[in-house]
Amino acid sequence: MVKIIDTAKEYDSEFFSSLPTGLNNPQIYYNSVKESCKEVSKTYPFLKWCFLPTVKPKTAFIQGLLLPDYAIREKHLDREQYNEYGLPIYATIPEKFYEQGIYVYDACKRILWDNIPFEYRHCIPLLPKDDQDRRRRCICTHNKKDITKENCIIGVLNSAYYLFEEYRKFERTGNFELDCLPHNLAKE
Repeated sequence: MVKIIDTAKEYDSEFFSSLPTGLNNPQIYYNSVKESCKEVSKTYPFLKWCFLPTVKPKTAFIQGLLLPDYAIREKHLDREQYNEYGLPIYATIPEKFYEQGIYVYDACKRILWDNIPFEYRHCIPLLPKDDQDRRRRCICTHNKKDITKENCIIGVLNSAYYLFEEYRKFERTGNFELDCLPHNLAKE
């Protein structure tokens, strides 16, 4: 079997700190984001909301271990198993997240994207292929046309977790059964 899920690598704080962007309407944005905090924190207890105190207001982000509360209960996980079953993520929350959704990144290069067959490789490369050491990929979690106020954050996080779980299963069985939207990216 081909290895698809690896142990978490080092967190690249330099790369991720460059992702928050400036805001046009900070008060409206922050109030909208805070509405979603409670539901996400209840479902994903190891994710932290980050609102940077900057001179010029910037977009917020979420970081931490993507491991839902129900998975911990259903799998009867001990604390020592959380890192094995969870995915360290960094998620940016753009100003128009109600229309676009959020963007979720494999923060510690846990998913070995190059080992996944192209038809199941649901990610977007962010750096040139020749920069393998710093290469990051945004997990392809949704189609913008399907985003609503109700699914723009929690729905995208759920999608990222389901995809991660499917890759874990694919590594064990060689079968990919998650019903995913086809992607139109050119082969790398």
